[in-house]
This record gives sequence, structure tokens and C-alpha cells, in this order.
Amino acid sequence: MDDARTAAIDRVVLGPPANSPGRPVNPRRRIWLAVAGLLVAVGALGSVMAARAVTQNDAQKARQTFTAASTEIASTLKLTIEHEQDLSVAAGAFFVGNAHPSGTQFAQWISSVRAFQRYPELQGLAEIVMVPAAQLSAFAARAVADPAGPLAADGTFQVVPAGSRPYYCFEAVSQSRAGEAPTPAGVDYCDTALGPILLKARESGQGAYLPFGTGKTTELVVGIPIYQGGVVPTSANARNAAFIGWTGIEIRPSVLLAAALADHPGPAVAFQYTSGSTKVTFKMGAVPARGQSVTIDLHNGWHVRTFGAMIARGVLGDPYSLVPLVGGILLSLLLGALLYLLGTSRSRAVLQLHERTGQLRHQALHDSLTGLPNRALILDRIDQMLARARRTHVSVAALFLDLDNFKDINDSLGHSAGDQLLAAVGVRLSGALREDDTVGRLGGDEFVVLLEGPSLAAGSEAVAGRILDALDAPFEIESSEVPLSVAASIGIAEGDRSSSEELLRDADIALYQAKAGGRRRAVVYASSMQHAVDQQRILAVDLHRALQAGQFFLLYQPSVELSTGVFTGVEALLRSGRVGRGKEACAKDRDDAHRDQV
Repeated sequence: MDDARTAAIDRVVLGPPANSPGRPVNPRRRIWLAVAGLLVAVGALGSVMAARAVTQNDAQKARQTFTAASTEIASTLKLTIEHEQDLSVAAGAFFVGNAHPSGTQFAQWISSVRAFQRYPELQGLAEIVMVPAAQLSAFAARAVADPAGPLAADGTFQVVPAGSRPYYCFEAVSQSRAGEAPTPAGVDYCDTALGPILLKARESGQGAYLPFGTGKTTELVVGIPIYQGGVVPTSANARNAAFIGWTGIEIRPSVLLAAALADHPGPAVAFQYTSGSTKVTFKMGAVPARGQSVTIDLHNGWHVRTFGAMIARGVLGDPYSLVPLVGGILLSLLLGALLYLLGTSRSRAVLQLHERTGQLRHQALHDSLTGLPNRALILDRIDQMLARARRTHVSVAALFLDLDNFKDINDSLGHSAGDQLLAAVGVRLSGALREDDTVGRLGGDEFVVLLEGPSLAAGSEAVAGRILDALDAPFEIESSEVPLSVAASIGIAEGDRSSSEELLRDADIALYQAKAGGRRRAVVYASSMQHAVDQQRILAVDLHRALQAGQFFLLYQPSVELSTGVFTGVEALLRSGRVGRGKEACAKDRDDAHRDQV
């Protein structure tokens, strides 16, 4: 404060100076002036400190919000890749049940599971097999007859890169999305950057994902080893002996990243892979010149780095900090109340952030309709349950439940009624089980119940019966004027498994048998069921193949009254020629059958 300003304040507050005529000096005014100046100074200092605290608090909240969004983006990306691994496991099951499938058979399977429609990021899917050098000529002959990809310009099968090696890794069958260029048939994957990863996966029995490119474009590849019987052997030697090949899935990273950023339009993301001298980065979004970033380690050499704009504003640039600054200077007597409000506002902001983070975590692991654990959480709890069972040798079981007539309710009353019914079923299931048991929803009308230890004292079938009894009573929902009755079928898988997916698969097979035997049934999985499922799939393939080959023909067999010799009717019979014969042979069979009939 300059001298002129000080003199003016003295004149206003204290009156004329001591040597001015007509005004005596009041010493107390000088004291109050000093107290007022001290109060203003303390108030101004406190206001500045409070304003700076607000600015830092806003920056901290923005940083915490950005960190939470980055964690959610990384989690979404990881879950999407795990979803791709589910497709790879399904493809592995196809290859286990179909030794040396043709390209046509593989294409039919791809079409039947609607792989390219359900997985928009999927670019190609293939089976990779290991070919010893002694079998190279035989494999090349098969590849020329039924190539998995483009052959050489002269129509021959050529190894890329050329050279003699003890073994090679080629695509046996493959399918690419329409418009995408397939990989040449002779590419030796074991002589590429994928080679060490494929061999490691073969010995460990675990899948992996990493970047790979045969040209200027680098994509993301997910690979999982396949073993005979569809089960991963327990030892490395056994895994090498039972090894069939690998499933390879080629993914467009741009689609993955776009899905991860769908709910977060602001940040940019970089999906990075680093291993030795290899460094590959997939990017999405514009990285700000001056911004903040968060890096999350996904292990196995992968990192997700999220970029966002930096909020760098000073005290005068932040409108929220100007309020305590100006108000503290003008109303210094309220400085304590202002500091208290600032402190409590900061605490509320941190609490709200923690609550929001917990909500996001809950939403990522629970079904939005029923509030029950979703597939990701169910698989994690199965893994924990199996691990406890191995340590403590307690009994475990998974019950796969499906509503028998849910589609009819959805079609007749609408999806709103179906959603209300699913929510009510989830409440019934939770009420019929112990508090320590787990009830989850996989999707649609499929529920899973996990049991272990004391819950299985009376047996899993007893628990299944209790569940069926709980669902017997009609459900009253707002969308239906009359109560709804539903019936359920339950498949049960008991005992230890090598993975959570295997336990769910066996329970699903048992559910299929339960539904085949009638409604409101519970069936425990047996190993013979897997054989029956495989035989039914093989029969369906054979019938489809016979239909395509034109091996079916109609015959008409008359019915005659023996006493009078009068025709009373005609029976139409659908017959087929012998499996493996062509259309000409089948036509001959048909002509012979007609001639015999005449």
C-alpha cells in the first residue's frame, strides 16, 4: 500500500492528523486500524491459500477422474480380448472334434457360429499345425488341393521364408473376413516373431496375444494351443505328446480401441507391446500436445496408456477460486467458515470419487438387469472355488439353469415382461440358497449357481430340487395381468476341473441332456454325455453333407387291402444312397429302388 493510500485511509478512519485544528487524536482508532489491517492481511492470506487449495483440489479431482476412466478403458480392452479367447476356445473344440477339416467344413462352422457377425473386430481365424520336415511334401500336396491361403504365382506351395528347418508351422485351414487379404498359404509362423510365443504356449498350455504383421499392416493375434480330447495335459511332456495345433485369431486393434473408448470420447489411448527390441503401439484418438497420461500394465509385455488434456489454471483463471479469494478479502471475519467449507467440500469430493469408482467396479462385474454377478465375476469365483477345493479337498459343483418356456413369454408379452421375470427369478434363486453360495447370470435366461462345502452336504441334486421347488410358484409381474408360471432345467457338473470354462462347459452339456429328457429336470454330468454330443454333431454334419450331395430321394409305397386287392393309400418314404457315393450313383440307387417297387 503506497503512502498516499495510507494517508487517505488514516484520514477516513482516524480523522484529521494531530496537527490539524479542531480534531483531537484518538489513540484507540490507531489500535483498531492495526487490528483491522492485521485481520485484512490474515484474511487475504487465508483467502489466497484457500483459493490455491481449491485449484489444487480441482486438479486432483480431475486427475483421479482421469485415472478411473483410464482403468475402465484398460479393463474394457482386457475383457474384450478375453472375449476373443472364448472364440478361440470354441474353435479349438471344433478342431478337436474334426481331425483334418477341409476349408469348406471350417467355413461352414464359421458361418454356423456367426463369428464375423458377433465379433466385428475379427479379421481372420485359422488352425496352425506343426509339420516336421519329413512330412513337408505330404502337407504341401494337401495344401495345393485345399489351400488355406493364396498359393505361389505358379500354383505351387512354397515355404515363406524359404529354407530347410526341422519343423514348420503352417495354416491348415483359415477363413478371412470378406474384403480382407488372407495370409499366403506357405508362411512359416515358427520362423516369424510369433514362433517363440507359439512354442511357449504349446509347452505351457496357455494362450497368448501379441502383435503380428506380414506386411506394412500390424494386427493383433490371439493364439491358444489345442490338445487331443480338448483337455490340457498336466505335464509338459504330455502336452507335447497330445498337441494338435494352435487356433490363431487375427484382430483389428482399431475396432478394439474404438469399443474401449465408446463411453470415453475425450481421452486418447495407446495399446503398447514391448519385448526386447520389439515395440509395437496401436493408437486411437488425438494425443494433446500438453496433457496428462496414465499407464496400466496388463502383463505379458502389454501396457495401456491413456492420454488426456491437462487442466492447468492459476488462481485467477479458476472461477471457483475467485469466490473464496474475493469473499475472504471483503469478509475477513468469515474466514474461518470459508476455510471450513473448503475443507469439507474437498472431503466430499474425495468421498464421491471413491463411491463412483466402486460403482464402476460393481457395474463391470455384475449384470445390470438382476444385479447378480456376470460372466467375468462368475469365472473368477469358479477359479477361486476350484483353488480352494484343491487345497482343502472340499466338494464343489456348478449348476447351469435355463428357463424352459422363457422365449414364449418374451414373444407373447414382450421384452419388458421378460426382463421383469428374469429379475424375479434372480431373487427367487438367491432366496433358495445359502448366503455363501453364488448365483450369477450369464445372459438371456441362463443362470449359474456355485456350491461348495456345507452346501453340498445333502448332494447337488437336492439343491437342484430345492431350486426347482422355489420356481414352482407363479410369478406376479406388472407387465402381465395373470401370474406367470415357468419351468427350469438344470445341468450339474461336480468335482475338480482344470479351468472354470471346463466346469461351465460340462454343466452346459448336462443341461442339454436335461432339456432333451423333458422339462423341470436336473441331470448330473457324466463323461458319456460328451461322446453323445460329439456323435450328434457328427450326425448333423453327415446329414448336411448328404443333402448337399443329393443323396436323398422319395419313394412311394402303396397300402393294399389284402382281402380285396384295393389300394387304400400311399406312404411317402425319404431314403438316401450310400454315404460317400456321388449324385450319379445315388440316381442309380433311386432308379433301382423304383424298379424294385414296380
